[in-house]
Amino acid sequence: MMDSLEFIGLNYGIIFAWTIFFLIARSFLYRFVFIHLFGLLKGKNQDKETAEKFCKSCWHFLIYTFLWTYEFQLFMKQDWSISLHGLWQGYPDSDEDKFNFKDLYQLQTGFYIHASIVTLTLEAKRADFGVIILHHVATLSLVIGSYASNFHRIGLVVLVEQDVGDILLYFSKIIHYSSLARHIVLLIVTVSVLLVGFVGTRVVWLGFIVWSCWFVAPYYVGYGPVMTLSIEEFLRWTLLVLLILQIFWSQKLIGVVFKFASTKKIIDPIYDHGKELGK
Repeated sequence: MMDSLEFIGLNYGIIFAWTIFFLIARSFLYRFVFIHLFGLLKGKNQDKETAEKFCKSCWHFLIYTFLWTYEFQLFMKQDWSISLHGLWQGYPDSDEDKFNFKDLYQLQTGFYIHASIVTLTLEAKRADFGVIILHHVATLSLVIGSYASNFHRIGLVVLVEQDVGDILLYFSKIIHYSSLARHIVLLIVTVSVLLVGFVGTRVVWLGFIVWSCWFVAPYYVGYGPVMTLSIEEFLRWTLLVLLILQIFWSQKLIGVVFKFASTKKIIDPIYDHGKELGK
């Protein structure tokens, strides 16, 4: 019965269950945990818009910390290196090795389906709405495609490095939307760590992976001619799109940091159309 629910080796019944779980967990935590935490930290100086942003930041910080912990412990069990050639030596892995990644890939697929539903139906439309949807589509394509094509090593490394940036990003937002933002030293340290960690993982490290996929993998994988419609070729182009999106967000973040350095206020040109966050 379970085999009949599988597609490219992933069980879509389990993926559906994870999707529903994330939607219910998000709703429960927003209503019964995060909004009360916001009240404790913010006191009487509250408004609905800032409360919503605080709850969203708490949810993403919590879930990305959980996902990254799972991903990292799986990564640490691997006997291959993350060097340019180490990612591909022994390709393709045995079915047994690939099976070890199955639970993580089903979990991640369910999470990003949930994230797409939330973005399309529950959240207010942001200035970068189209970019967010493109990011979700690209990530889902990479997760499903990397498992189907035995690129699960690449998928795991990308998930590990991407989620580090999300943890730092949403932690900094929690600090900013709460009364902790009054502690300027804490805010400066948080923003500085965010900038280094976000750019270091999402641009530098991801760029390293993209380079490996484009210029090292052909020696091990045996790609067809460029622009063929193979799933491997599709994944290479999708990774490149993901890197471009990270460069786009990183330059926005750098602009925010420079603005913060001169005004001690965080102005987010994406989320608030140039208004001060939390106002």
